[in-house]
Amino acid sequence: MATKQYNNLSPKLREHLPKLKPGDKVRFQLLGVYTDPITRKFICPRSSNIKPVDRIYDPWAHEKKVGGKVTYEGDYVDISYIIREVPAPKDSLRDSVVEFGEITFMNSDAGMIEIQGGRLEEERRLLFLFFSNSNASNVGKPWYIKPVSKSKYKMLAPNAEAKKTLEREAMVDRARSIVMNMTPEEVTEAARGLFPNKYYSLGNDERIMELREIAATHPEKILNASKDVDTQAVAFIERLLTEKIIAIDDKKHQWIWADDKTKICTINDNSAPHNALKRYFMTDEGRETLSTLEGILGSASKNNGKSDSKEKTAKTAEVKV
Repeated sequence: MATKQYNNLSPKLREHLPKLKPGDKVRFQLLGVYTDPITRKFICPRSSNIKPVDRIYDPWAHEKKVGGKVTYEGDYVDISYIIREVPAPKDSLRDSVVEFGEITFMNSDAGMIEIQGGRLEEERRLLFLFFSNSNASNVGKPWYIKPVSKSKYKMLAPNAEAKKTLEREAMVDRARSIVMNMTPEEVTEAARGLFPNKYYSLGNDERIMELREIAATHPEKILNASKDVDTQAVAFIERLLTEKIIAIDDKKHQWIWADDKTKICTINDNSAPHNALKRYFMTDEGRETLSTLEGILGSASKNNGKSDSKEKTAKTAEVKV
């Protein structure tokens, strides 16, 4: 609702306002609303009120025509959520008396306000929510004026983006479910591949917590763990270290056989040890070594952890990574 005092936006500024058809929806949500990644508890204030009056900048407030050329001069304009306007009493200095509506984000609504197209009152509320400086989505927009207090809410992504968000959340849920249903052996195997530098110092429960964190931030790593060649390679190398089949000579910067200390490959100064060995496995000589290691590791599994590395290859190579 436009009055002499409020919502007198230029036509060009109004062009930015979403045009909702009956049935279309736009959602706004409080900032800071989230689901705790560990407890899955929904975190949101009980309620939050937004003052239904604000001042923005209209870059196209005044249109001027000079020599057949149209230019614009900006000006400040007050916006508000008005639900009713009546003529002012004759003795009043005002032309009309307006009644402001309430804008409240409720915990029971997940901290969201949903606007539906085809409803006059909703369109009035949309205008204010969309253009207000309290809307963090307006940062950087030509009408935005940085508020004294921080922005309080944001406009949620359109349907396509919302669908993408839901798909992402579904991936997180599946990844967490996989982690929680892992056997201790599967937890160890996944930990070896995903955080090889610290998995050995963590107990089973701590490894699960780390995996849950990965599931929340990078669910695809959990979902693809069984298909992820890189993760499998890291886990394979960690098993070789655990079984004491190979080792790292820090002084010589080499991967070596654990029993006789002979060199397998060189670790370049700028390379991570695991990457050097993975690159070595991709060479012709490295593939032979890899085949030997797989045989030794398989033999160790059959012999309850007692490895037999006597049949190893004598070939070694320097690898620059």
